Amino acid sequence: MFRFMIPGVVALAFLFCGHIVSQERALPAIPDLPELLRQPRNEFAEVFRRYDADRESLERTYTVLTSTQRYLRLRRFHHAWLKAIQDFDPIKLSEPAQNDRQKLIETINHHIKQLNRAAASHARILPYLRFADAIADLEDARRRMQPIDAAKAAGIVNQISRQVKDAKEQLQKQSDLSRNVIMEMADIVGHLRSILRNWFNYYNGYDPLFTWWMAEP
Repeated sequence: MFRFMIPGVVALAFLFCGHIVSQERALPAIPDLPELLRQPRNEFAEVFRRYDADRESLERTYTVLTSTQRYLRLRRFHHAWLKAIQDFDPIKLSEPAQNDRQKLIETINHHIKQLNRAAASHARILPYLRFADAIADLEDARRRMQPIDAAKAAGIVNQISRQVKDAKEQLQKQSDLSRNVIMEMADIVGHLRSILRNWFNYYNGYDPLFTWWMAEP
């Protein structure tokens, strides 16, 4: 049996060798290094990467879109970066870096506008969603790794449940809400539901006292 396999194995080996050779032939040529090093360097690229990395880290920390802390921290972050970049003399930069500096200023201003639009939207809909702040507080406390009081947390969850019921009753009586407001509200409710579910799953089953209290009616 192995004797009959040998020709096939040899053919397969040649096939792989041919594939490797073809790959080697397809390798890109080494660039002209002196010419490459003479090209203008963009010293501002690292600044752009640092801004993006810090912004993403902050957004991962403050995940609740309706959180006041999230809005305040991001607003302070964007304005601090904007001031630092605008105060930096662009004459000292190469042309590619000057272009990236201007692009970063535009990017930060865009993020500030997005943040303000979201805040205006939340101001319209949060009066109908009184439970939003409680969910944000629970998640913010978890993110800060604060010790959880299971009995107190169960009381807050019960309060949230009552507020959700009250919100449904209020909205059923509300007939003057625009379609845009209703859609915004649906998106935020879905987001808050996901946040609360993740918060619950983080403790449930791992903290016996938490699991016991949450099982209480």
